[in-house]
Amino acid sequence: LDADQKPLVHQPGTATSEGRYDRRILDARNADLRTTPAIERFVVPARRVTAALDAFAQARGTPIERVVVVGTGLRAIAALALGGVELVADGRRIVARDPRIVGVVALDAPGAFECGLTPGGLAALSVPAVFVTGAPDSRAGSRLRSDRELFDAVPAGDKFLVDLADVRAFDADPFAIPVPIPGADPFWSNDGTLAAARRALLAGTTTFLACTLHESDATAVFDRFARCAAMDGVERK
Repeated sequence: LDADQKPLVHQPGTATSEGRYDRRILDARNADLRTTPAIERFVVPARRVTAALDAFAQARGTPIERVVVVGTGLRAIAALALGGVELVADGRRIVARDPRIVGVVALDAPGAFECGLTPGGLAALSVPAVFVTGAPDSRAGSRLRSDRELFDAVPAGDKFLVDLADVRAFDADPFAIPVPIPGADPFWSNDGTLAAARRALLAGTTTFLACTLHESDATAVFDRFARCAAMDGVERK
C-alpha cells in the first residue's frame, strides 16, 4: 500500500536499535494514512476479493454465497469494508460491501477514528465480527488497544472483542506466515506465551468461521475463546 510513492506500513529501517519507533516517522506515517489517496487504497484489497470471488464463481459455474474474511493491521480495514463498514475521505463515503461476506475477523486494526474509519461508518457493519486486540505495542506510541474503539462503535449482533493477555495481536495472527525481519526485534518468537496465544486464536476463530458459515448459534464462539488461558478477556454484544 502506498500513497504518492510514500510507504504506509512499517519498514525495518524505521525502528531504532532499541526496537522503538522514531516519533517523527510515526507522525509522518499517520499523516499519510489520513490522506484521501491512502484511504482509497485501503479498499483495493476488498475490490480484489470481490473480483476473485466473481471469477471463481464463474469458473465453477455456481455462485458463492457465504464467505468469511480475515484482515490484519491495515488489511483489517478492507475486511471490515467488505462487511459493510463505510470509509470516509474528505466527506465522501467509500463503500466496498460484498453481500457474500457473512463474517469478518479483524486483528490489530487501526483505531476507530483513523484511516477513514468513523463511528458513523462503523455503524454500517452488518455481519458478525471478531476484533482481536492485545498487549499495548510499546513501539507504536499512542496506538494502545485501538480495537476497543472499533468494538464500541459497531452495532450489536454477534460482535466479539478478544483481548490477548501478554502479546500483541499482530504477532499472534494464526493465519500469517512467520518471516523474520533482519535488524529489528523479532515479531515471531517460539516462546510459550506467544505460541499459546496463536493456538487460542486459531481455535476461537475456527469456531467463529464454522458458526458463521453454517448460521449456527454464536454462543459457542464466546465459550471457545473464554476457555483459553491465553485470553485476558472476551466480550460479546
